[in-house]
Amino acid sequence: MKTTISSLIIIAYFFGFILPAHASGDKSNRTQDQFKEIMASRDPIAMWTLARHPYTPKEVLTELSRDEGEWSNARRGVANNPNAPKDILERLADDTDSSVRFNVGNNPNSPKNVLEKLSHDQVTVVRCIVSENPKTPKSTLHYLSRDPDSFVRMCLASNTHTPKEVLTELSRDGADIVGVQVGENRNTPRNVLISMAKDNSFAVRLSVAGNPNTPKKILFELLQTEGDNELMRRIILENATFRK
Repeated sequence: MKTTISSLIIIAYFFGFILPAHASGDKSNRTQDQFKEIMASRDPIAMWTLARHPYTPKEVLTELSRDEGEWSNARRGVANNPNAPKDILERLADDTDSSVRFNVGNNPNSPKNVLEKLSHDQVTVVRCIVSENPKTPKSTLHYLSRDPDSFVRMCLASNTHTPKEVLTELSRDGADIVGVQVGENRNTPRNVLISMAKDNSFAVRLSVAGNPNTPKKILFELLQTEGDNELMRRIILENATFRK
């Protein structure tokens, strides 16, 4: 793909070498003209970068969010923009491109009702990113804890904003990839970590050994029973040393 002058302009804009739209005087007018040139160029790289920039005006984001161009670049960029207006994000949550919906699910500005809606998405990675979003409502996180895909439950278990009662439930999930994330999560209750230290899975016990909230008594017990394993011993000693 040929790099156009518009691409170079927007890259300069992205890195702050030209003024954003709210600048005053002739420079602001020139910036608006550059926006128009970029939109007219149909350059996917330039449009994607413009769509992601925090200073891009709402009217430009609105136009970009309706773009049907190559690779859905513009729509993906707008969906990823933390300053994108909520009404635009609500519309993009229904986009036919799952990568656009993924970015909406990852956006910290997405409304709670949009995140709740995306928690029912047919695409696993979309539900996963919603389970990791710190703005996702607790009720939605509870719903995702029962997701049939262990990959989604793993993402949920890694979220430090996941309620403790949900982490407690996930500690009994049975899937190692979920248990490991619960064991590593700093929000996991101490009593749950104590219980997980006796899990049948070595990977889960190892994650508990590395959690800074695991009681020292439990670390000592793990060292006594599994200290012959070099990896386990190293993780326990590093954890204990870090606390001094």
